Amino acid sequence: MAKQIAPYPEKLAKCMVNYQYLEEGLRFCLYRCQTFIHLRISSTLAYEVPLKTIDDAALPRLIELFKPFSRNESLIQKLRLVNNYRDSLAHEGGLIQTGEQAPENEKALEAFLMAAEESTAMLKEEAVTIDEQVKREYQRLKQEKALPEIDIIPPL
Repeated sequence: MAKQIAPYPEKLAKCMVNYQYLEEGLRFCLYRCQTFIHLRISSTLAYEVPLKTIDDAALPRLIELFKPFSRNESLIQKLRLVNNYRDSLAHEGGLIQTGEQAPENEKALEAFLMAAEESTAMLKEEAVTIDEQVKREYQRLKQEKALPEIDIIPPL
């Protein structure tokens, strides 16, 4: 049975949900990376975690903040590609919903949706890896009774 193509507004909504997930997923990864840094250096250096910078950043800035923490260049490239289309899709979607414009390029939207879903899956894998590293470091320091005071969100 052939897969039925979803109507344009439904595809657009799926794209936008994936973009929102990418923003939140990048924030989670950045919180965890900053937690790892804090755990590692707090006994020797003062380190202020830039939570406000992470919280206030939009997708393009989150990608750039995350890049130094990732060796997954494919993920970074895919995130940048997705970001390049996000604003135009949101604007086009608004025009379509108000009736000011008809959907013009449904195939392009399908490609954007696929890129967003691929980015989401890749980011999930990266988040799991980062989370596991932070938890291992936390447990190591806890066993050594060298755990610093930590109040970084999200909690371990």
